[in-house]
Amino acid sequence: MIRINLLPQKRRARISHLKIEFIWAGGILFVLLCCMGGGYYFVHSQLEELTRIKAERESLQRLSMVTAGKVTKLKKELENLENNILAIRNIRRQQGLPVRYIDEIITRMPGEKIWLEAFSLDGNGKMDVKGVSLDNQAFANYVDELRRSELIKSVVTRRTQLRLIQGLGLVEFQCTISAQPPASKDSGDE
Repeated sequence: MIRINLLPQKRRARISHLKIEFIWAGGILFVLLCCMGGGYYFVHSQLEELTRIKAERESLQRLSMVTAGKVTKLKKELENLENNILAIRNIRRQQGLPVRYIDEIITRMPGEKIWLEAFSLDGNGKMDVKGVSLDNQAFANYVDELRRSELIKSVVTRRTQLRLIQGLGLVEFQCTISAQPPASKDSGDE
């Protein structure tokens, strides 16, 4: 048998699909906003950290630039000092040379056979010597002695002639002597 109920049935409250979609959309929007807020917070904190690191590195760079400038300045000063020391060493090495040149001229002279009348020395080690000798042989021996010296570069005889002095026939001479510094055995002394 078939029963037909003609009484109205109780209706259930139906939630429309539109409301469910709004709830889902709201939930998704809330989750999306939370994710965006979290992402913003993460990116902002990373940006602040990178900004802080950049400021530290710029500060270190400025400090290193100042230090590099000081180092460069000290290197230039050190180079100037080394140049000054080298110049002083060269001056000290050369300041005693004229005395050594004169000493070489005098010590190689045969005693009582040659007399010097005039002597001049310029700054380049060139000496003009004028004097008299007993004979040509004494003068030739003197020139040979000078040429054997390590301080004498060359001896050029400009003039020799016979001259009477107190009745004696002596040989008057003029010569140019070029001197040179001795060969340096060790350059690091003084």
